[in-house]
Amino acid sequence: MKYVDKDLYRDNIFNIVVPMNDVRNCKQICGINIVTREWVKFFDIVSPYPNLDRWLSELSKQIGRRICVGEDSMMSYFPKGHRTLSKLQRKELFYPLLKKYVKKFKERI
Repeated sequence: MKYVDKDLYRDNIFNIVVPMNDVRNCKQICGINIVTREWVKFFDIVSPYPNLDRWLSELSKQIGRRICVGEDSMMSYFPKGHRTLSKLQRKELFYPLLKKYVKKFKERI
C-alpha cells in the first residue's frame, strides 16, 4: 500500500505493475500486475487473452492508471519461455480489442 495514495484514484480502478527479469537479464515492466476488485468489476474481465501481463500493463498505461513499482524495491523473475500470442495475433486480435477497452474506460463518465 505504500505505492498507492488512497486519494489518487477515487474510483479505485488501477493496476500496480511489478517489473520482471528473465534468465537473459532482460528487464521488462510488465512482470506481475495487481488490479483492484473495482478494476475487474468495471471491465468484467481480467484479460481476454492468456498473456494477461501484457494486456493489463498495456491497458492500464493507455488509460493512465498504471502504477509502476521500482525495480530497486521489488522484482519478479521468470524463466525464458515462448510467446503466448504471435506477433500477428497481437496485431489482429490483441491491439484492436485493447482499443475497445480503452474507449470503454474513457466513455465511463
